[in-house]
Amino acid sequence: MPIELRTVEALVAAANAATDPGAVERHLAAACAQATSFTDWDTIFSGLPASISEERRRQVLASTIEWARTREEIWGFKNAAVAQARTLGQPDVARETLREGERMLVALGARGESLGFYWGVLAQGFNEALGDDAEAARALEAGWELAWSQQDVENLGRLANQWAHLIDPKAALDRLSRVEQAAGEWGQLGGLITGGTRWATRRPETACGRRRWRRPPASRTCWI
Repeated sequence: MPIELRTVEALVAAANAATDPGAVERHLAAACAQATSFTDWDTIFSGLPASISEERRRQVLASTIEWARTREEIWGFKNAAVAQARTLGQPDVARETLREGERMLVALGARGESLGFYWGVLAQGFNEALGDDAEAARALEAGWELAWSQQDVENLGRLANQWAHLIDPKAALDRLSRVEQAAGEWGQLGGLITGGTRWATRRPETACGRRRWRRPPASRTCWI
């Protein structure tokens, strides 16, 4: 019997409410087919019924990674890696997922289509999935170098925010001071938030410059 068009959230809820295994799978398959964002995939995996096998959970994560690979979305790699490490107990698999995400970012950078804060998302993945501070710092440094080369004040601010959360708040303030000084030299003071330590937090999918490199307007600040 065909399933009526519903949201991903509604389909996941229906899968949890279903008692017939076949119905559960139909609802899940429909949710996966309808997923159009990394938040959709996160909703599906985090809402999988308890009856779902570990193999099926791995399949959902594999679909998440394939979607991220096709869309070149670092958030999909990050979320999948966190689930692989924390839920499935596969830290080695999670590390390789993050490595693939990193290779994607390098490829985007080679095409001039990357933003520094994408590396901040990768750093968050190393932190949340593996607790690997060294790799998180390395990813943040790579993003910092990219954003600095682009004279991208807003993304430098986002990375300083990530530095404060993941690595060292004092070092983050030092970096923010460097950004404030450079912003004046670059003529981009409009990209700064007055007060230095005040950062705005937004969901990644609503942040400016979501998938491709674009210089954000100087009047907007959306550090994450």
